[in-house]
Amino acid sequence: MRTAAIIEQEAAIWLARQDGGDWNAADAAAFAHWLDQCIEHEVSFYRLESAWRAADRLAALRVPARGTGRAARPRIWWPMAVAASLLLLCVSAVLIHRSPPVATPERFATARGGHSAVPLADGSRIELNTDTVIRTEIANDRRRVWLERGEAFFDVAHDPARPFEVLAGSHRVIVVGTKFSVRRDGADMRVSVLEGRVRVEPVQPASLGTAPLRLLGPGDQAMASGTNALILPTSQDRIAAALSWRTGALLFDRTALADAAAEFNRYNRRQLRIGSGALDRMTISGRFDADNVDAFARLLGKAYGLKIRETADTLEISE
Repeated sequence: MRTAAIIEQEAAIWLARQDGGDWNAADAAAFAHWLDQCIEHEVSFYRLESAWRAADRLAALRVPARGTGRAARPRIWWPMAVAASLLLLCVSAVLIHRSPPVATPERFATARGGHSAVPLADGSRIELNTDTVIRTEIANDRRRVWLERGEAFFDVAHDPARPFEVLAGSHRVIVVGTKFSVRRDGADMRVSVLEGRVRVEPVQPASLGTAPLRLLGPGDQAMASGTNALILPTSQDRIAAALSWRTGALLFDRTALADAAAEFNRYNRRQLRIGSGALDRMTISGRFDADNVDAFARLLGKAYGLKIRETADTLEISE
């Protein structure tokens, strides 16, 4: 297994090669391949690049170029730069060790039909959907959220030094900065990406023997259950439907009536009950207010000639 120290060394070498003046298309392709192999590569490289820039790219190694106002480096500079970079990483590690991470664990929840926005200390923002519970831990060296149940939308502040992790059941989502949602129903999880890139992987890949999924981009969705995971074809319409709850709506596109009822039941105390027979094969399309199940039931009754039986807690729909 490759250690964090090896990855840091590789990141330093890539940074040095980029800054060496003889970077070409083959180098760019090889670097992109290395960067996409795992999120640890991205984090290590961008953290080192950020430190490099903060130190003015080790100005002591720079020499003036003849005939220009720009700075140039002799060809032998980059091994020295790598060594200096690694030294900088060691110093950073010592500082982190001397300044223990300060975590701010918190818990947030919404009731059935609730919708809440939660700002985090790192500048990120989480929107909680109906009947949702999360725990957060924002520290100097990590950012983690546990989705215990329900659904949440994440607008993550960019911070290459601290990947943002969302743990939901047996899987986790890892990002640096992006916008996406995660929905958890028991052991099942669904990830919908609006912007940026995310990686979905098992929490315990070694014991599960499951490889991480590829990176997901805008319009991508992934569904996971237990140790199984599936990437769905890119569809902006599917993402729009998955995120419609943020505006208080439910979007259906040839959705089975039973599935539509289950969605309404997530938001309303009064529950829909669907009879059998032809209703099992019925599908609906349209936009509906998530918190107005009564109006939805009345519309079904008028449009399809269905019977609606009301009780204090239920709306039973039958032929």
